[in-house]
Amino acid sequence: MDMDILFIYPYNEHMKLNQDKQKEFENKLRENPLLLKKYKTMYVVLTIFSAASFLLGFILIIVSSTLFQDSPMFVFCFPLFFISLFVFMFSLIYKNVIKKVEQGKKENINKKETLPTNKTYEIESDNHRYVAPDFSSSNRFNKKEYTKNEDKTGSLETKVCPKCGFINKSDAKTCQLCGNKFDNK
Repeated sequence: MDMDILFIYPYNEHMKLNQDKQKEFENKLRENPLLLKKYKTMYVVLTIFSAASFLLGFILIIVSSTLFQDSPMFVFCFPLFFISLFVFMFSLIYKNVIKKVEQGKKENINKKETLPTNKTYEIESDNHRYVAPDFSSSNRFNKKEYTKNEDKTGSLETKVCPKCGFINKSDAKTCQLCGNKFDNK
């Protein structure tokens, strides 16, 4: 990457180029950390130069207008004052581009950290502990440990609703979730 790209983009951004070229350049900056570093150093150099020349021009304008009447120093200081403002405008454009690129990096990092959520699980989160597991894919009865509600044969002391899968107490006559009546055998 050459240094000429550092001067092309701020001018083009000022002239309101289309969004595709701006995004393309910002992606180049994200992919190439050396170019971003050059961009940051250019921003710092331009800011320091514009601040120093602005301060120098401002002080010299005041000194030349008060102490030296009709001084040729005023002819030098007045343009310096406005040139420093112009350079400061470019440094602000550099800062804006750097800010967009770093904001895009943070968004990409945040997108990678967040996992996609299951909306169905969130909706049914109140009932997920009470829904019976799929016994065909479970190794539940092959284990030697038993839960509180199981005896050593592996039978549960609960009734599972065949309609909705809700686990009810063993003495329940209807399902607490859907109201389905159980057969009393």
